[in-house]
Amino acid sequence: MNLKVFYQFAWLIRTKPAGHLSTSFPCQKTKSLLDMEANSPRRKHFLHETFPRLKMFLHSPSEMKNTVDDRGVELLGKTVLLFMRFGIKSMTMDDIARQLGVSKKTLYLYVNDKNDLVTQSVQLLVDQEKSDANSMCESIDNAIDMLFALTKEMSQKFGQVHPSINYDLQKYHPEAWAVFHEFQHKFIAECVEDNLRKGIQQGLYRDNLDPFLIAAFYAIKVHLCADGETFPPERYSFRQIHLEMMRYHIRGIASDKGLAYLKEKVKQENILL
Repeated sequence: MNLKVFYQFAWLIRTKPAGHLSTSFPCQKTKSLLDMEANSPRRKHFLHETFPRLKMFLHSPSEMKNTVDDRGVELLGKTVLLFMRFGIKSMTMDDIARQLGVSKKTLYLYVNDKNDLVTQSVQLLVDQEKSDANSMCESIDNAIDMLFALTKEMSQKFGQVHPSINYDLQKYHPEAWAVFHEFQHKFIAECVEDNLRKGIQQGLYRDNLDPFLIAAFYAIKVHLCADGETFPPERYSFRQIHLEMMRYHIRGIASDKGLAYLKEKVKQENILL
């Protein structure tokens, strides 16, 4: 679904009740999304979290010089990779345009300034990560398999992240930092809490755990993984830190049944754990 259709979807799901939306879109996949139950978690998440962040684009077009089309989304996605590689503060708009192979004039068709570019880029990254995580949670039933899939995705995406990212966002781009902070401390914690509850039900995790507290601990540790002051990048890579955190987490929560499954999984898939 391209961004233009997504914005239409956002407006419709906000203003129309469930079951009265599918006639607005011919795409069967979009129909199924629009007709989700009124009280479903996915619909609630969209209405109360994703949609509010899109309001300014849907109802206040003056906030953007032009609607972000597919080309704009592509540029934002490439900008995310630049920031992750080189950091944010060190990159000027001239640097970004040159790396993207476009003129600054083209960039300014989609953003007002560098702060706007950072905010939109971070929002795109977070939305993509949330979408990927939700898809994994829906498609993978085994709690340990799900945890490994989420960990692998995060390590691949953030494995080469520049150590100054967190500092740059906090100090120079508070709006973007708020989006990223919410992702790290709320969304990740909720995913882990759901995973813990599922693992307990499946007998893979110990039944005397407090899912909320363990999930909160996990989210804090994820945040620390990218802290260059705590873990100097010349000594530790993100992947190395994240792997150690995963070992610490999974062996602390797994039941005897879970440890047996984990041992077999590590052996079969040649996982370093």
